Amino acid sequence: MSIKSQRGFSLLEVLISLIVILIGVLGVAGIQLLSLKNTDWARYQSQAAILATDMVNAIQINPQYWSTNPSLTVNGTAISGAALSTTPCTGAANCTPAQQAGSDVGSWGSSLANVLPNGNGSITCTASSPYPTVCTIVVNWTVTETGIFASGNVGGGAAAVQTPINYQTMVSLP
Repeated sequence: MSIKSQRGFSLLEVLISLIVILIGVLGVAGIQLLSLKNTDWARYQSQAAILATDMVNAIQINPQYWSTNPSLTVNGTAISGAALSTTPCTGAANCTPAQQAGSDVGSWGSSLANVLPNGNGSITCTASSPYPTVCTIVVNWTVTETGIFASGNVGGGAAAVQTPINYQTMVSLP
């Protein structure tokens, strides 16, 4: 049997098949990265919803303060727009409605800052007679996106893009 009559794969065929396999593996890696990004976004959305619901519950428990139509912004334990003290009071029976609201908002702001990246929030309560007071709770955070999946990152590259996101809910007081 001569060498010329043997059949087999040439080096070129092997290289082409390796390139096809490599493209497939890179596609799978890209899908994996995209799923990790979406998992983070979903986790932040869930945490924002839980934190907003916590504040809804605190507002419903203390309608005496919140029906006075306050508007405030919370960044960590710093509150602007309302004269509230974030010092926790001992026992709800020993607190005025404003002290209880300050304690609730301070705790909420601290949770926002600890759980969400650049997390902060705002609460706006309004009433117009004869309708009940409606409070709007907004939770804000910023996600840093890098690489080809970053929103607005035209042309790819590893540029970091800051994406602000918010979650909003409303509660009505009697």
